[in-house]
Amino acid sequence: MGMFPMKKPLIRPVPSRVPLSVLTGLLAPLAGAVEYEGFTSLPTDAKPALPIDMDPEQFLSEQAADEQRYPASITKVMTALLVLEAVDAGQLTLDTPITATAEALEVPEGSSTAKIQVGDTYTLEQYLYCLLLPSGNEVAQILAIAVDGSVEAFVDHMNQRAEELGCEGTHFANPHGYHDDNHYTTAYDITRFMKAAMEYDLF
Repeated sequence: MGMFPMKKPLIRPVPSRVPLSVLTGLLAPLAGAVEYEGFTSLPTDAKPALPIDMDPEQFLSEQAADEQRYPASITKVMTALLVLEAVDAGQLTLDTPITATAEALEVPEGSSTAKIQVGDTYTLEQYLYCLLLPSGNEVAQILAIAVDGSVEAFVDHMNQRAEELGCEGTHFANPHGYHDDNHYTTAYDITRFMKAAMEYDLF
């Protein structure tokens, strides 16, 4: 097999107050550490950003939050959300075995991968870890096909879900975030699908 099966990490409860900084550019880190208590502004050299207190939802500051940018692998948050929603709906389970196909492994040259090979079989939960930790582009496609039957149908699903979440500045062209001129989002929109994903303990 292409990799060793992953052990399940301990799932810890999410603190009641979680400051979420959404940074685009590729969502580059802020220039320096920002103190949460008494938070008033962003460093002047930050890229588009939207720090938010999730409980209760409160935007702490804003900088070019509606500016469209290329999200790269932040895209995988939406991919994971749709997979978790499919599990929630009973379409799949975390233990569903999924076998990698040649079609799913066709990713652009230079993609980040989890080194999955044709014929490798892992559970859906293991693939989710492969999606979000090593940021496997091929895993995004494996999961897309598992949920909607094809990558193209899954991308349509992504755009439909983004619209439902109120993401007005977003359009997805693939499930992994490899650069495409027609694949973009905003800091504000990322807070929408990030918040939805954070409702799932596994995420």
